[in-house]
Amino acid sequence: MFSELEIAGYAATAVIAVVSLIFALVQGGKWEQQNTGKLGFKWGYFFILSTLLGNGLLFLVLLIVALDEGEEEAALFVGGILALLVTCAIKALQRRRRALVLTTLLSFNVLWILINYFYLRNRWSEFVEERRERLEAAGHSIGGGHEVGAGVGVERGIRKLSKSWRLAIVGAAAWVLGVAVFVFLFQPYGRYMRDDDMLHMLSVMFMPTVLALGLYWVYERYVR
Repeated sequence: MFSELEIAGYAATAVIAVVSLIFALVQGGKWEQQNTGKLGFKWGYFFILSTLLGNGLLFLVLLIVALDEGEEEAALFVGGILALLVTCAIKALQRRRRALVLTTLLSFNVLWILINYFYLRNRWSEFVEERRERLEAAGHSIGGGHEVGAGVGVERGIRKLSKSWRLAIVGAAAWVLGVAVFVFLFQPYGRYMRDDDMLHMLSVMFMPTVLALGLYWVYERYVR
C-alpha cells in the first residue's frame, strides 16, 4: 500500500507530465507553423515546462520547510536555486541557448542531460541565428559594427577562449554547483552548519577548481 504522501507525489508527477505534454504539443505545433524551415521544438517545450513545474514545486516545498524550521542558510540557498530555475526556464522558453543549457543542468536528470546534449546541439546554429536577428532588431550591428552591452562584451570574451578552456570553465562551475547540491541534499555536516563547516565546504568547492584551472593554465602555456 502506498502512503498518502507517495500517492500525492505520483499524482503531482502525472499532472505535471500531462500539462507539459499538452503545452508542448500546442506550442510546438504553433512553432512549426511559424518556422517551417527549422527543426521542431516540442521536446524542448516539454522538458522546460516539466522541469520548471516539477523541480520548482520541489524547491518551493523545501523552501517552506526551511523557513518553517528557521534554517535561514538553507532557505537562502534553496530560494536562490528556485529563482535561478524560474529565470532560466522563462528564458529557455524563448529559445535562449544558454538558458536552455542551464535549465537542462537544473533538471538534475542524467537521462535528460544526455538527450539534450544531442537535441540542443542539433539546433545550436538556429539559436545563434535567432540571437543575431534579435540583436539586429535591437539596433546592434553584428560583425563590422559596434556591439554594446555588458552581456555582449562577456560573450565576445568567452568566444575568444579555446574550446578546451571553455570546457574547463564549465567543468569547474559544474563541480562547484555539484558540491553545493550534494551538501544540501545529503547534509554531511548535519542539519546545522557551523562556521568551520561552511569554510570547509567552500574550500572543497573552490580549492580543487582553482588548482585544476591553474595547472591547466601552466600546461597550456609552458608544456603543450
